[in-house]
Amino acid sequence: MQIIIYALLNYINCAIKQDTNYEIAKCLLMHIDKIEKLSLEETANLCHVSVSTLNRFCRIIGFSNFSTLRHFIKIKEDVSLHFESNKTDPSEKKTLEKMNENMESIENIPMHLFDEISHLIHHSNRVILLGFGEFQFPALYFQNQMLSLGKLVEICGQINQNDVNEVNVEKNDLVIITSVHGNYLLANQKKIRQWNCRKVLLTQIQNQDLVSQYDLILKYGIHDDERLRKYTIMRVYEKIILNYYQHYHYKKND
Repeated sequence: MQIIIYALLNYINCAIKQDTNYEIAKCLLMHIDKIEKLSLEETANLCHVSVSTLNRFCRIIGFSNFSTLRHFIKIKEDVSLHFESNKTDPSEKKTLEKMNENMESIENIPMHLFDEISHLIHHSNRVILLGFGEFQFPALYFQNQMLSLGKLVEICGQINQNDVNEVNVEKNDLVIITSVHGNYLLANQKKIRQWNCRKVLLTQIQNQDLVSQYDLILKYGIHDDERLRKYTIMRVYEKIILNYYQHYHYKKND
C-alpha cells in the first residue's frame, strides 16, 4: 500500500493544476483502505469519473491499469507512526537495538568503497538513482544535497518498478540502484543487464547472479525490518554525500 500512497502523494505534490487527475488522486488517498475491496466500476463512481478516465490516471502514475494499482494496495507493510514512542516497550527496544546494529554496520563499511562511489559520481556525465517503494524520500534528500554540492542527480523508478523501462543511459553515465531484498533487481534484471554504463548497487542481498554485473557493490545493514529500511538507506546516502563533499566540494572551495 505504501507504494501507492507515495505515487499519489507525489502526483498531488507535483501537480501544476488541480484538475480531474488531481481530484482522482485525492479521492484515492482519502479512501485508500477501501479501494482493495472495490471493483473498477465502483472506484470510478467513488471518484466521479468514467472507467476509462480512472484507468488512464493509473497509467499516468506508472501502473498499467486499475487492477495493478489495486494489487499494490493489497500489499500490507508494517508501518509505525511513532518509531520511538515507547522505549520501555520490549518490541520497541528490540527495534532500537536492530537500528543501532544497522547503523554500526554502516559505519564499518570500508571507506574506500565510499571513495570509489564518489569518484564515479564526480566523473560521470549523468547520475541516475533507481529504487522502489520507501526509496523515494531518501532519494529526494540525496538529490537535494548533491545538487547543493554542484552535482545533478536524476531519480527514476521511485514509484513503480516498470519505470525502469523508460530509462535510457549512455556509456559515461552512472546508475546507482538501491535494492534491499533484490526484488527490484529481479523485476528489471534483463533491462539492467543491457545497459552499457557504470553501475553501483546498494543492497543487503547475497545472490551472486544478481550482483555480478555491477562495477561496485556496497552491502549495508544486518536487519531488514520494514520500520528500519528508510533510516538505513538514509544513513548510507548521508555517508556518500559527506564523502563527496570532502573529496570534490570542500577541497575545491578551500
